[in-house]
Amino acid sequence: ETPIVNEVIYLVNDAIEMSLKQGVEKAMSLYNSRSIPVPETAE
Repeated sequence: ETPIVNEVIYLVNDAIEMSLKQGVEKAMSLYNSRSIPVPETAE
């Protein structure tokens, strides 16, 4: 779970920075379509 959380935090940081510099609409158009692959867990 930690690598996924780290990736999410990194993306959120970038999205917030872009929102402040280029506007929320630009950031939303770029970051809302992103997905983070989740590894399969062994059950």
